[in-house]
Amino acid sequence: MGNSESKLESNQPVHDRYKIGRPLGSGSFGDVYEAVETSTNRKVAIKMFKQIEDYGDVLNEIEILNIADHDNVVQYITSYENENTICMVMEYCEFGHIGNFIKTSNPACDTRMCFTHDIASGIVHLHDTCHIVHRDLKPANILVTLSEDRRNIAKIADFGLAKMMTKTQVTGGWEYMYSGVGTFPYMAPEVIRDKKHYREEVDIFSMGLMFCGILNDRLKGIIEKGNVGQKMVNDSNYKFTLSSEILGDHMQALITQMIQFNYRLRPKAQSVKEMINDAI
Repeated sequence: MGNSESKLESNQPVHDRYKIGRPLGSGSFGDVYEAVETSTNRKVAIKMFKQIEDYGDVLNEIEILNIADHDNVVQYITSYENENTICMVMEYCEFGHIGNFIKTSNPACDTRMCFTHDIASGIVHLHDTCHIVHRDLKPANILVTLSEDRRNIAKIADFGLAKMMTKTQVTGGWEYMYSGVGTFPYMAPEVIRDKKHYREEVDIFSMGLMFCGILNDRLKGIIEKGNVGQKMVNDSNYKFTLSSEILGDHMQALITQMIQFNYRLRPKAQSVKEMINDAI
């Protein structure tokens, strides 16, 4: 896809350039390790892909992350072929995923609101500029690091299930996707149901559920046990009730719009960002 293959620096083993450290996480497609670039002592994260059956899928993730260059997206650095696998080098986010950061740091409400703005900004860039749908937004895929001005900042990570979209010739709108992928508690109902038929609005739904847990610790557990999307599939009239006393009137109204069953009624990413701006 594109010129991803040119980004792979073959014949230069990863261990010659990077000192591999502790594991940072493990997923379906690869394991992520902390590492240090030996020539600069810069700390990085390296994703080592597991048992590659289709190099096209790996190159697709590399190309998507490379294209999705944004302050609120984890930065792609380079990739290497190493024996029977590919290693993707990315920026290191020292505070780990956002759920762990919130649990250990208990950030103030204004910091949590800034995190929602960071995530919305990243999704605006992915959707409107890059035409990329993430398809697996969840707390484990949002990392926290320090910005250049020393502010805690949220960054979208793990593009293993992401897809670059094209517009259809018939309608001029985005094409539909049909694969039932993602993480179940954060899946939109249109992904779960038998006749899958969905577009970028799935990210809006997942983002809305994720905002609940970012803004309120108790809601994270409720979301991950509640299977909101499945309940909507079982009953299209089901609505997940959010308390304005917990989230505030503005965010309660916004998130309620984001997690509607009818994806056509959900706000676009740019509108979400603007509405969060109004609340900060």
